[in-house]
Amino acid sequence: MKRKLVLVVTDWHSGHVLGLCSPDVRLEDPDTGEKTVIPSLTDTQRYLWDVYRDDVESARKWAGRDPVILLHLGDMTQGNKHPEQLMSNRRSDQVAIAVKSLELPLSRVQNVEAVRLVQGTSAHDPIGEMTILAAKDKDLYKLCRNIKTTIHTVMTVGGAKVDYTHPGPHPGGRKWLEGNIVRYNLRDMMLDDICYGIEPADVYLRGHRHTYRHEVVEIYGDPDRRSEMFSLPAYCGISYYARQAATKPRLTTCMLMLEIIDGKVGHQLFKRTLDARTKEAF
Repeated sequence: MKRKLVLVVTDWHSGHVLGLCSPDVRLEDPDTGEKTVIPSLTDTQRYLWDVYRDDVESARKWAGRDPVILLHLGDMTQGNKHPEQLMSNRRSDQVAIAVKSLELPLSRVQNVEAVRLVQGTSAHDPIGEMTILAAKDKDLYKLCRNIKTTIHTVMTVGGAKVDYTHPGPHPGGRKWLEGNIVRYNLRDMMLDDICYGIEPADVYLRGHRHTYRHEVVEIYGDPDRRSEMFSLPAYCGISYYARQAATKPRLTTCMLMLEIIDGKVGHQLFKRTLDARTKEAF
């Protein structure tokens, strides 16, 4: 019995004042060129880093010594399209912050065989530049030599097919509609592959929506097919821009680990939710 694991994270928006940022990161001083600048973290960033660090530790314990593939599903950095809450105007600083966050699981989780970084949206990762620069970082290369970027990949791990890319379907506009579009989207992708003589993936992984959804679809026939989709939330707070698009005041973070044993897929979630509303009493 061979056990393989896939560790999945997404949407850090590094460089944003509410994005994931290590307190140990050092940025380049524009005068000296030395990495001596210590950025000031917001309360949200300190909360996110504590959560992320705890999730990495949980993943380390759960993985043990079995081989792990690390996936980042995109939007590692904030980019410059929405500059109103940037920590720095330099894209290089955003990449440096993202790289420092990648170093944590690579240095703590044993036996990481490969890292795959998905290029995100043009607003946060223009022409994939930020992801490509992160993948070429020499410090990451010391921790794992098999690092590549991608846009949309179907990989086979331990006999199971995993389809992953950045943008995912809408999570649902009302509480009683949550997951419907995710499920319809999953069924559509499965049927589309079947129409072209391709067996659907066992698991579809998506980011972008900053919301957790998990849906399973079965299509009966000869043979029967079963697939599941995970839409994962961000390690990022609710920005000014996000508040215009999101109606829910809760901040959910999640790290997913797929466990694949002889082609059969299970999973473990490290997920928590924080009510981001201010509490006040008179």
